[in-house]
Amino acid sequence: MPQPRQPLVIPDNLWDQPRARAVCAARDVGRIFLLVRTATGASQSEVAERTGLTQPDVSAIEHGRRAVTTLTVLERIFRGLGIPLDRLTPTTAPATVVDSHPGPGWGPAHIVEGLEQLTVRDLMLGRRDMLTDTAMLTGAALVTPLRRWLSQNPTPLPHRSGRSIGPDDIDSLATTATAFRNWDVQFGGGLRRKAVVGQLNEVVDLLHSTHPPDVHTELYRVTADLAETAGNVLWDSGQRGRAQHYFTLGIKAASQAGDRPLAAHILATMAVQAVESGDLHGGLDLIQLAQHGIRRTPMPRMTAMLATREGWIYAQLGRVQDCHRAIGYAEEAFADTRDGDAP
Repeated sequence: MPQPRQPLVIPDNLWDQPRARAVCAARDVGRIFLLVRTATGASQSEVAERTGLTQPDVSAIEHGRRAVTTLTVLERIFRGLGIPLDRLTPTTAPATVVDSHPGPGWGPAHIVEGLEQLTVRDLMLGRRDMLTDTAMLTGAALVTPLRRWLSQNPTPLPHRSGRSIGPDDIDSLATTATAFRNWDVQFGGGLRRKAVVGQLNEVVDLLHSTHPPDVHTELYRVTADLAETAGNVLWDSGQRGRAQHYFTLGIKAASQAGDRPLAAHILATMAVQAVESGDLHGGLDLIQLAQHGIRRTPMPRMTAMLATREGWIYAQLGRVQDCHRAIGYAEEAFADTRDGDAP
């Protein structure tokens, strides 16, 4: 007998937190929805039920494709989510909603430590040891921690004068990362695991040193690129739990590099793999998280790719109208591409 669905429970103190006050004062309904879903693990459909909207409405608002400006609708949303109506009349100018400090697990030290431990362990494992994989995450357990990316800014890093790697070294590392990625695309699971993991370990080792800000940025970008490739290699080898660790740390490294499109690309990769594993709703959440993160970034080709994958997932869910809407949006975005646009 199926268990009755539990009602959405919003923490009593959620709307008293500074960040929640800021998004309410700014009447940023998209961020309000994301705040609720991050705090509760709720789906878009559950938020829709509480606010008198439809799931496509919630999705469009979260992704910036629709704004809520009517006071009546705002009041209905606030009441449905238990937000005091006096928050609709801010006493000060709306604050810019950013996180001033990286949360647990998102700072540079965590990225370096996490990847160092992960790569060293995988370099030491033999084939027999690799048969024991860590648990693969699905649904809210996978998606909710990644929502932090939406509000994460790069953390300033110290720089002391002294010797640092130069532009030629950075170019060489980036070229190597691209070669590994292309190799994986061409040969799939045939790419040797220890080769890409070893290269990633070497780059992570460089992050222990202090460098000029532009060098740090590029190192974290190369780290994210290699982490995604390592994740793909492990996924193709059946090590899905380990692969998710690499993807997650890759998103964090891309965030530290300030490269939102790269983080969105890794999320899109994870979405496809979630769907292939049967987690359709988790895959949809990951794609929509990627879309929301680059909604203000003029990248028509990437926008089209993400919308295409969203439509693909809707098709598998049997949501025909949503599928047509997403594919239509992809066609519109792709029509805006120009020579030189990022792939």
